[in-house]
Amino acid sequence: MARVHRRGRGSVRTADHLRLSLLRARQEVDRVRPAHPPGTKRARCSASRDAPRRVITVTDGPARDRDPNRTDPRARIGRILLRGCAQRTASGGESVRALVTDQDGPRLVGDYAQPEIGPADALVRIEHAGLSPLEMAAVSGRIDHSGVIGHELVGVVEKLGERAAKSPLLGKRVVASPDVACGTCDLCKKGLSVHCRNRRVIGLRQHDGTLADYIALPVRNLTEVGSKIDPEQAVFAHAVADALHVAHLAPVEKQTYVTVLGDGAQAILAAQVLAKRNASVRLVGAREERFGLCERWQIRHRHISEPGLRADQDVVVVCLEPESGPNLAGADAVRTALGMLRPRGSLVLQGPPVHVDGLDLSLSDHLERVIRDEMRILGARSGRIGEGLVAIRSGLVDLLPLITRRANLNDGVGMLRVAGEPDQIRMVVDVAA
Repeated sequence: MARVHRRGRGSVRTADHLRLSLLRARQEVDRVRPAHPPGTKRARCSASRDAPRRVITVTDGPARDRDPNRTDPRARIGRILLRGCAQRTASGGESVRALVTDQDGPRLVGDYAQPEIGPADALVRIEHAGLSPLEMAAVSGRIDHSGVIGHELVGVVEKLGERAAKSPLLGKRVVASPDVACGTCDLCKKGLSVHCRNRRVIGLRQHDGTLADYIALPVRNLTEVGSKIDPEQAVFAHAVADALHVAHLAPVEKQTYVTVLGDGAQAILAAQVLAKRNASVRLVGAREERFGLCERWQIRHRHISEPGLRADQDVVVVCLEPESGPNLAGADAVRTALGMLRPRGSLVLQGPPVHVDGLDLSLSDHLERVIRDEMRILGARSGRIGEGLVAIRSGLVDLLPLITRRANLNDGVGMLRVAGEPDQIRMVVDVAA
């Protein structure tokens, strides 16, 4: 029996997604079952809609005739767990540890089904994972996600699907891009897979996350870390890539005044990257205790109450993060940024890969000035994780001061309580411990 987990109120499963899920389940049955003698009925898939959790059952004839103890080859299927369009099965009864969240809240599960890999997937044994404010938002319900949480990992590839068997990543330490694309939509075919119409996000939307012993991911999402990068620092590869992406979208080398608005980990990383390209970059935040990091890296900084809205900044980068300080989240941050920006200046809005309640933006009150002053507004979300690894290996960014706590997976819900404390920036979880 396979269960399709509800995604929470407000989440919509399209008919196309459900039909694709049913088709994949039916194909898996056809692959492993014996040939049917003439005159026998083929297996059929039926959907049960009345159960509290939607259930897809694979039956051979009426359900009452089904013997739960029989051991024909179809028993190898086990439960077919469908997360969005993703299909995975219990692996020979093997189970793993996983930190999950759902309508009952977060908890550490010791008997979570080990994921099965698809033909183009890899099974990754997770060594380290990141615990960030995005995970805290998923646990608190600000992000609509049910299942294993966590979107950052460093792990070792232990198994490859048959179509990925020639990949050189087997046995290698890897990181993973969190966006899982379908590979078949029009945007994927145009090379815009990061904007896939059916995009799932590891640990944040319709895909199990990294705070577990194992994860199954498409091989195309994986990048080798190499032996010269500390695994704990490699956890930040995607965050560093996002900061570099901002620099690519809005070059600051020839600008006079550049402001990064925010004081979360992503804002601090963006300020580090941009300050290497322009010494005039400043960080404006609300939590003075984090300005010590700016002083360590010789980055200019100001409290948000100090700088005036003089409309003189060439570039303003707004880092929208779930844990942003006062006046640095959502519409308040945009209002402040537009007050700083000069005519024909560039506003870069960097945000998380999924919707987070409380980070809603409203530009309607400011569009008149945007038009009048011919401002340029750019969205920034996801960079190339390989570029992040290169930056870490070269020493472009200093990451160790951002790790304010270390934990291991057995700490379970306790580490969530610690990660939610105001003085925490980022936590690295030793999953292998």
